Amino acid sequence: MTKSRIERDDAYTIATKIGAEVQKAGKHARATLRMDGRIILTFGIRHGPKSGHGHLCGATGDLKMSETNVVALARCTMTKDQYFEFLKGKGVLPPPLPPSEPKGQKPPGPRKA
Repeated sequence: MTKSRIERDDAYTIATKIGAEVQKAGKHARATLRMDGRIILTFGIRHGPKSGHGHLCGATGDLKMSETNVVALARCTMTKDQYFEFLKGKGVLPPPLPPSEPKGQKPPGPRKA
C-alpha cells in the first residue's frame, strides 16, 4: 500500500477552504463542516506532519472523492464551489432550507378587490 499524498497541512488547508470548524482534541484535530446548522461531514486531522491522511480519500473516504481530487482541493486547482457542486452530485449536501420569514411579519394574504 502506498502512502497518501495528503499531509497534515493539506488537511488544514482543506478545512479552512471549505469553511469547516477545527477543534483540537487529544491526538488529532477534528474538522466539522456545517450548513444551515446541520453537520455535512467531519474528518480527522492527524498531528504528525508526515503521517498521511489517506482516510480522506476514496468514495467512502471522509471527503467522498479520489486522492487526485483531494490533492486538487488542497492545492488550489479545485475551488470551494466546485467541491460543493461535487458533493451535491453525490447527494451529500442536503437541499437548502427554505428562507424563514422575518419575525413579526405575516405572509401576505389575498388581495382585496
